[in-house]
Amino acid sequence: MTTEQNISRMDEMAEKDKASAITKGALAGAGVIGTYKLIETLTRKAEAAPGEAILVTLDPETLQLLIAMAQGITQANEGVAACTAGVNTLLAAAGEPPVIGGIEQIPFSHTLTPGETLTLREYAPFAGYITFVSIHWPSGCAATVDVAVVHGLTQFCPREGYLALDDATPIYEFGKRIHVDDHEEIRVKLRNRGGADHTITVVVMVEEG
Repeated sequence: MTTEQNISRMDEMAEKDKASAITKGALAGAGVIGTYKLIETLTRKAEAAPGEAILVTLDPETLQLLIAMAQGITQANEGVAACTAGVNTLLAAAGEPPVIGGIEQIPFSHTLTPGETLTLREYAPFAGYITFVSIHWPSGCAATVDVAVVHGLTQFCPREGYLALDDATPIYEFGKRIHVDDHEEIRVKLRNRGGADHTITVVVMVEEG
């Protein structure tokens, strides 16, 4: 095979790789857009004001769809994070400041025994904003499992006291009103006043900025 043929072959392979990457990116993007469209629809139906809970009741098929989309988004986020790091590295090498920020979900989960009280701790991956908090209370909690979210010295979800629901997954939206510093502590306070074990899951979304 001649040099020209080798170059032509390499060009063809590069084009195929590029097309594959574009296809994968489009599929990942479709999953992201689909999920956010669904959330947007649920939000509009709930007509909740910023900072108030959007109580979401999901049928099994919709729940499975969300789980599948979430898995796809997680994979897409890993790719985006790698691309972001690469672009920012190139910008730094060129003496330019990074211009692409990050978005990260911080999950908290714990199975509380009857009468148990504890605080879960994580740290903000960068300076930015807590854009929303999602909390899941499984069926049977009967509003006896208390949850509160704190950043630094400030409790913000709710501003005081605790939240306690049953068989619900509210989403509390904050826009860009809750600022966090790089590596600032984020805490989830939990308290089980009931007589059974309950697993509580909290997701805090942090957007760099």
